[in-house]
Amino acid sequence: MATITVHHKIKTSGDIDVQDWLNTLALRSENTAKTYLAVLKVFSKAMDPTTLTERDGPAVKRWLLQKASKLAPKTANLYISAIKSWLNHRKVKVDLDISISNVDSTPSLENEKIPEKHQVREVLLSLDVRGRAIASLISFCGLRFYTQSNLKLGDMVELDLEKLEMKKTPALIHVPAGANKGRRSRYFVFLIEEGCEYLLAYLKHRKGGGEDLTKDSPLISRKGRKRRGRKLHQLPLAGQIRSATRRTLKARPYVLRSYFDWSLLNAKIPSNWQSFFMGHKGNVEAVYTTRKHLPQNLIDQMREIFRPVEEYLSTTPKPASMEEQRKRDFLKTAVLSGWFKDGELDLIRQMIKLQA
Repeated sequence: MATITVHHKIKTSGDIDVQDWLNTLALRSENTAKTYLAVLKVFSKAMDPTTLTERDGPAVKRWLLQKASKLAPKTANLYISAIKSWLNHRKVKVDLDISISNVDSTPSLENEKIPEKHQVREVLLSLDVRGRAIASLISFCGLRFYTQSNLKLGDMVELDLEKLEMKKTPALIHVPAGANKGRRSRYFVFLIEEGCEYLLAYLKHRKGGGEDLTKDSPLISRKGRKRRGRKLHQLPLAGQIRSATRRTLKARPYVLRSYFDWSLLNAKIPSNWQSFFMGHKGNVEAVYTTRKHLPQNLIDQMREIFRPVEEYLSTTPKPASMEEQRKRDFLKTAVLSGWFKDGELDLIRQMIKLQA
């Protein structure tokens, strides 16, 4: 049974009841349990959720209305659903007849654009070794942050843990049902060569830091001697690249998944396979999701279907322009690092021009 631990982060007088509520929610959706817990944490700063009675109804409704006025419709509706769920669990009857219009609208995304290759590369170059691995997994194979948080190294089917290299590229990734949003079913996707380079660099960094890497090790690990080897959860995982996407793309980290989706479309990947590689429900699962270990001929078939998309995904410059791209990348890294003063950056630009 899935269990979400409270860890006493909510200031209440009845954490056991909170735990029971979370365990019940987790039976249906672990992700929903975690999301509702986050809402309850916010609510607990205003009042103790474990002492609520019917007389507190107006205060609860007032709090929700104030929150809803500052949130996107979908988020506001989520807050209402979470508090209703908690009150139902506590068998507290409160009138929360709040109707949110345009629940499916996404006002914060209206001006969000699919990033271009050079922008994705700029994001990658501005990150540390772990952030680069995270960004490459969502950009180059569309892995959601929830999925990344729940994958293990054993799910990298073609990873040689002894040598820390990929046996083939693009490399096959197994996404179990529990790591897929909504637990629809397991699926498979591939990581292009550029993404493999970033991921392997990250794994070598972890091994060099003393972490023992096994098939059961998390794909993305927490930092620190005491915490290494433990998985990094969804929200802090996304947070590793949030500042980079805001600065470079003026968008959420999740916009990088749309780069993968758009590349599948540009590569003219058949629509049923697009859905499959994105982790959506479709008509391909019957053949390819019954077991983790697929026959080699099926893996090769999938790889050939996926291979054309690498040209649209990869941000690595072509050989003819490698030297020029290397100079631009160095300048971008220098600018983004914050290590150099304006005068020093001007000097670097002049030196690059002289070498041209």
